Amino acid sequence: QATIVPETAEAMLLTLLASQKFAEPTQTVEILRRAQTQVGNIAKQHGHYWQRRAESHLGHAMLTMLDSQDPTLLRFSAKTLYVTRQYDQAIELYDRIATLYQLQDQSDQQFEALRTAATIAREHQLPAVALKRLGRLANENPAHADAHAIHLLAIELAASLIPTKSKGEQAEAFEQYLKLLDEHLKHWPTRTSAEQVRKWLAQAQQSEITRLRAESKAESGQKTQAIALFRQLVAKSPDDPKLLTELANLLANNAELTTAQEALQLHTQLEKRSKPGSSRWMRNRRARLELLRKLGKQAEYEKLRKLTKLLYPQVLAAE
Repeated sequence: QATIVPETAEAMLLTLLASQKFAEPTQTVEILRRAQTQVGNIAKQHGHYWQRRAESHLGHAMLTMLDSQDPTLLRFSAKTLYVTRQYDQAIELYDRIATLYQLQDQSDQQFEALRTAATIAREHQLPAVALKRLGRLANENPAHADAHAIHLLAIELAASLIPTKSKGEQAEAFEQYLKLLDEHLKHWPTRTSAEQVRKWLAQAQQSEITRLRAESKAESGQKTQAIALFRQLVAKSPDDPKLLTELANLLANNAELTTAQEALQLHTQLEKRSKPGSSRWMRNRRARLELLRKLGKQAEYEKLRKLTKLLYPQVLAAE
């Protein structure tokens, strides 16, 4: 089949888009699906210039639909926003769709629209937004068949956010995690997920007690006991940068060379996990240099210092 010229392909697309003004909502969705296919054909056959023109025509048609009060049409628009990676706008539109379904007393469709919005946030690096949405959705609909599973996702997100917080914010994040655990047992005590939540609650309380003991021992100068307790915590959360840093600092400030060697390994590990040039990266690079000198590894120290001076001289500014 011969390829049609781009002007004709564009005219066909415009005719198709114009026809949706007089169509029923279900017909409009089908027309827009056909229009998307036509845009794809134009992109394949006529290059970027004609592709951009075609996408502009389709985008304009989609914008006119955003004023619609028909959730079926808006769902199509929301999916298009998602596919084009406009995640914030897609989330906002799914909220509108949920409101429309609520006005129509269609609770199942409302639930699904809100779940989709939360899922988009979760999948595309908006964990705090997703956490809030998932928790609220589950708590406001505890009788829904999937509510407990959705709430479990919120708990997992809350746990994953704790290590990312600053030391001053971690207590609040931990309290939020505990609150979610309590909520789950309150609303879904007989679900199979409740057994796992009870285990997490017991572990969380034990970890918090251990951490408080470790910090108390460190502040009172009982370094050996503090190190032992921090080792327990790190064994349970080996990827927690704040725990690793606290343990590394304790080991580095201990008198024994064996602990200094372990501290060097930890600071090297932490440096590799940090963005080069960031404040965390520089702290760990300084610690590495100090520990190499303390351990008498002069050749390694000089080599690392020269490299640091060449690439990141600000690390040595305090010397």
